[in-house]
Amino acid sequence: MSRLLLSLLLIFCFVACGEKSPPSDEATPGVTIKQVQTVSTSSDAASVQSAVKTVSEPVDRACAYFYFLWGSHAEYNQDFEASLDAFEKALACDPSSIVIEKKIPILLMNMGETDQAAEWLAKTIQHDPNDKLQYMQLAQIRIQQMNREEAIQLYQKALALDPDDSSVLVGLGILYNYQMEFDKAEGIFRRLLAKNQEEYHAWLYLGRLLNLRQNREEAIAAYEKALALNWSADLVYEMVDFYADQEKYGEAMRLYDSILKREPDNKRARLGRVQTLMSMGEDQRALNELLTLQKESKHPAQLDTSVSKLLLRLGHTAEAKRLLERHRQDAEGMEARYLLALIAYQDSDFKKALSYLRGISGRSDAYPEAVYLQVRILREMGENGQSVSLLMKNISDPELRQPLFFALLSSLYQEQNKNIAAMEVLDSGIRLYPANEQILFEHALLLEKTGKPLEALQSMEKVLQLHPDNPEALNFIGYTWADQNINLDKALIYIQRAAAIKPNSGFIHDSLGWIYFRLGQKEKARDELLKALELEPEDPDIHGHLGDVYLSLHVLDQAILSYENALRYSYDPKKRRLLQEKIDQQKKSPAPAR
Repeated sequence: MSRLLLSLLLIFCFVACGEKSPPSDEATPGVTIKQVQTVSTSSDAASVQSAVKTVSEPVDRACAYFYFLWGSHAEYNQDFEASLDAFEKALACDPSSIVIEKKIPILLMNMGETDQAAEWLAKTIQHDPNDKLQYMQLAQIRIQQMNREEAIQLYQKALALDPDDSSVLVGLGILYNYQMEFDKAEGIFRRLLAKNQEEYHAWLYLGRLLNLRQNREEAIAAYEKALALNWSADLVYEMVDFYADQEKYGEAMRLYDSILKREPDNKRARLGRVQTLMSMGEDQRALNELLTLQKESKHPAQLDTSVSKLLLRLGHTAEAKRLLERHRQDAEGMEARYLLALIAYQDSDFKKALSYLRGISGRSDAYPEAVYLQVRILREMGENGQSVSLLMKNISDPELRQPLFFALLSSLYQEQNKNIAAMEVLDSGIRLYPANEQILFEHALLLEKTGKPLEALQSMEKVLQLHPDNPEALNFIGYTWADQNINLDKALIYIQRAAAIKPNSGFIHDSLGWIYFRLGQKEKARDELLKALELEPEDPDIHGHLGDVYLSLHVLDQAILSYENALRYSYDPKKRRLLQEKIDQQKKSPAPAR
């Protein structure tokens, strides 16, 4: 096929160019030799375009068409550099061709040259401002560059050209969602559905948005509508997670069964049923289903580890150990070794546990957890020096180091009140892994701990750039703002989003209660803090916050009781002193509501 296309190109050249030779670098009609060399070798898109636009000689369309076909052929064969070179020469032959001009940024994007592609698109938009596709292409680049504000502006310009384009509307709605402009996002999705109830993507993204906004019942309806319009296993798995988060395990089982009805041997769905049964506390049913799956499997030994985990949950430790020992020496038996180490650790046989863990290969997926468990065991044995040495050894070896190890070593130093050393470890981790959420998160916590709240916020905002739905990062930023009594409306949005993602976190409900208190919504604050205490009944900060809320509501006996509970669970001398002062003050001379 490739040879045939090349032959056709040559035939075309003879027909179109007559007696002229095929265009070459030595003699491209209408362009000097120096100009062609500049065009074909330059990696700067702006200089290429500038060179071809200054040519004043007549257009040679035959030359342009030849190189256009050549470039298309190279593009088809995934030879993007050759294709780019050919399209640049085609544009040199016909600088007025918008079609050729628009091909170049697409190629640059395929080559990963997004900055150059953006430069080209900015110029081609000037030449053809009515092509909405160009706005959307440039918007995608801006999204990759984390410049969502400009991406939104570009989508808005595309929408102005075609107000009813559903793909543009959906993209704009998604961007608003990421920017936490939930009202705008929801308005767009509902606008789409008002015109067309069969708009699958609108239902899907509306469901996701409503889930974030904790409007669970409407989210369920939207998800189910999307699934009815376009059934897919990927959407089913997403909905399974949605229902499981709400502990609606019956719905999760129904969805798994919908997959198995279509694909009875779908291993992921069958294992999903097993996991759901475990979440329901029906471990024996889960084991029975897993054993059935194992009998039917062509590779039953691959499920031995999963069977062992269930046996351990059911208290059949000896049986689980026998099964795991079969695979301890296997090349793929690293997880079995880890589980045997975990059993030994739970039996307080630290020596045997360490023996198992030290036999786990550095190339194994189980290795990071194996190092973590070694550190934990050594700490319990009082061997902090060995823990530090183990982590230092792993961090210094490029083949063994993992982001987790930097976070662990930093935490060990912090326990020893060596905050400077802890910060140095995290700084070195960030240099090696600048886009690692865990290291950036720990870095932000340490900055906050060492009295650098502004720098801590900046570090945590980097976490959100990498993962906009990180609930801990959302909670950290929202709570910090609430505690400083700033950005309260935005803080509420952040914490509500965190609560939607992680509804069973007492600390997030504490933050939500605190922001309601700052906003003057005292009853809502009380309710959220009581919910937080159901999840974290021994947290002194939650008790202290509840005391402040009761005090503002003039419920003085409950305020004093909350402060006393906070005092009971607090080990921080400074906080204990402040709590005792609050208790003494209210017992002697009750303060008015704030």
